[in-house]
Amino acid sequence: MRVGAAPSAAMALYAPSSTRLVVPVLGSSEEVQDVIVVPVNDLPAEVEEVLDMLAEQAAPLSTWLDFAKAYLAKGREDAFKHMLTEGCSEQVTEEVTRYFGAPPHYEQMQFFCALAALYMAKAKDEQDRTRQAELFTEAAKHVQKAKMKGPSEQMVSIAQGMLHLAKVRALGVRIAASCLQGGAGMAAWRLVHAGEGCKGSSDGAGGTVASHPAHNHRWCWSSRAAPQNEVQQAQQEFARACTQLDHGQPNVMGYLALAQLLFHQKQYKDALLL
Repeated sequence: MRVGAAPSAAMALYAPSSTRLVVPVLGSSEEVQDVIVVPVNDLPAEVEEVLDMLAEQAAPLSTWLDFAKAYLAKGREDAFKHMLTEGCSEQVTEEVTRYFGAPPHYEQMQFFCALAALYMAKAKDEQDRTRQAELFTEAAKHVQKAKMKGPSEQMVSIAQGMLHLAKVRALGVRIAASCLQGGAGMAAWRLVHAGEGCKGSSDGAGGTVASHPAHNHRWCWSSRAAPQNEVQQAQQEFARACTQLDHGQPNVMGYLALAQLLFHQKQYKDALLL
């Protein structure tokens, strides 16, 4: 980690990127903003070191999520889970509420959705059925915790819908030739990368659809062979997401997830009308 300084007008040079994370130094002036720059390839081995630094600088929880994702990208699932769990603790909630003047409901909802997505991904690859069921139970618990933080948030409905589809996918049932490479697949990716969705963008993920990492995933099921109850519940959740806002702002993610689901059920007209 290193400390740098830059005029406010040049702060874009210090913006977070795929190679570095940035934490504004508490108490520095608006004209010359001191920042702590952390290269993602040089993350501290001890996650507590990062948590202490974030607490000392009164960093917003969105920055906590940035660091957690960076650790997960390095294979540090333990650090990812620890940071997000700590960010939802009663002590952190009280401190953030006191400093920022409002409880961090939205950010903690993101944390719980991201944790739920992690457990879904692990369940998808788990071969032991008992362990798989445990992972799905953990995912469901975190979705419910997210719902308590943001009962009307779009991301919660998408998380619930993806949980239903993950259970179908775990049964090994496949959708015809083409798999979910758009809407719902991107929704699942966004749960881990919570808050990165581009409000009202054509792909809902802040980038072009073709370049989205979710396109490397194969979320597949068959409308004939899949447990219809799970698919129907997923459809209901995605339909609900279409009516909801993301932190008070419109977001196309619900429409993309629902359209992709309808398309692969061969309800082409309904999908295109969305």
